[in-house]
Amino acid sequence: MQRLDLSLGSRDCSKCSVHKPYSEFVTVRARGRVQPSAKCLACFRVDNRAYYHANPDKEKQRRIVKYAKSTDTRQEWRKKNVSRLRALGALRKRRVRHATPPWANIPAIYAFMRACPVGYHIDHIIPIKGQNVSGLHVLENLQYLPASANISKKNKVIDEVLTMYPTCLIRN
Repeated sequence: MQRLDLSLGSRDCSKCSVHKPYSEFVTVRARGRVQPSAKCLACFRVDNRAYYHANPDKEKQRRIVKYAKSTDTRQEWRKKNVSRLRALGALRKRRVRHATPPWANIPAIYAFMRACPVGYHIDHIIPIKGQNVSGLHVLENLQYLPASANISKKNKVIDEVLTMYPTCLIRN
């Protein structure tokens, strides 16, 4: 969802009647213009949740259709961009190879990867492509994470991790 800037003003919510800045409203595209909706974001979420619970079959069908469309679009993009995907894969392999020190226990890393439970991803505790610090591709820097947690973690490092795993770091 796109939000408006605080400096643009404020208005009253049509549902809760509270005066709030534009940044607290869902934006709606109407005739090519972006403008805040009548309801604030909190009221909008409450209404959406209520609608979802009142119409579970409709929502399930809508999500199935939306997923099918996004899957088709993704497959079309992949077909059109095969060379780009190959380049990204080669870049990832190169990055992992560069982050693997000569003393790394490669057979243990492969055994760890093969033992990954279904529904989990293999995650670098300290990402091998970090902004301030990069981790090594070693067994001590790998963990199993549920797929959703790994996807939401992205390329982030938690500060506590840096003190816990000092041997897994490459300073940028």
